[in-house]
Amino acid sequence: MVEHDLSAIVVCGGKSTRMGVDKAFLRLNGETFLSRIVSELKTITNQVFITVGSKRPESYLREAGGPVRIVGYTLEFGSPLSGLVAAVDFIETPYFALVGCDMPLVKAELIGYLYSACLGHSAAVPRWDASGVLEPLCAVYHTPSVRLGLRSVLDEGKYRLIDLIATLLDVVYVPTSRLASIDPNLNSLKNVNTPQEYALLLNSECSQR
Repeated sequence: MVEHDLSAIVVCGGKSTRMGVDKAFLRLNGETFLSRIVSELKTITNQVFITVGSKRPESYLREAGGPVRIVGYTLEFGSPLSGLVAAVDFIETPYFALVGCDMPLVKAELIGYLYSACLGHSAAVPRWDASGVLEPLCAVYHTPSVRLGLRSVLDEGKYRLIDLIATLLDVVYVPTSRLASIDPNLNSLKNVNTPQEYALLLNSECSQR
């Protein structure tokens, strides 16, 4: 079901130093990561933004495979915050999902669950039960709260998404055990950062849609 109060930002165009190539264009089952992610997000929102630091925005638009908006960024913080800063002022909905381009198995159902959890709050962020590690690149945020939070962290010279989340006053931390009822193997939270992780993904059962 399309949520009209929800947009989505797909963060692309990073340096991909560990992978060595742009992760948005890696392929899985005949599709690029980017096209898979956009296709999935389009089932829950009509407004998808792709942030790129590259000088080749047309290549991202082509691979997205549908109507999206490309947002370039020039402020380079060495983190996904660069793309978020560029895109957030274009968001017209009260809430948005933030997804990394290296998460090709993200499920719209999980994003929808996070959206419902976020209503009336500043953010809904998955948190791993055992380690307490957060997943800020598969999360839903309240747009006005993020705009205020960004001003604060940038003024303090902090450039990590974790720093932004720490400034938000009312964050819902969603245990991964709860998300497992929607995505049993938590594939939505699996990101691919290295050639070794990419090889494992290609050989894994979870690569089958």
